Amino acid sequence: MVILHNKTYAPYSSRAGHILNWVATNPLSPIHGCLAIKESALAENPDLAKNLYDAFVAAKAPYLEALHNGTATGKHVKADLAHMQIVGDDPIPYGLEENRASIEALVQYGHQQGLIPRSYKAEEMFLNF
Repeated sequence: MVILHNKTYAPYSSRAGHILNWVATNPLSPIHGCLAIKESALAENPDLAKNLYDAFVAAKAPYLEALHNGTATGKHVKADLAHMQIVGDDPIPYGLEENRASIEALVQYGHQQGLIPRSYKAEEMFLNF
């Protein structure tokens, strides 16, 4: 079963099959969130970004463990379990390298559509931990 927009699809229905095929052949994955920090805040506290990243990773760890051992609860569990069957152990990856393909596509499309003045390298826009 595949869950998309809170609807369940059989693995071989046309919409779900299309999604599974696209995910299997594409390195892109939806970006689930992004945190922006003012450069002035980083200048005042150089460890702020890394500390926040580490806190988010630590906060996610019990949920991932619960997903793996079957004790997870909440409204996103079914979708995350289905996503894990497609993408692997972590359905909500954090970090630049884990999301590089999606970030680069976002930058490319943003530039093509005139939303940003040029194509940026991912490292120009995101810190890498």
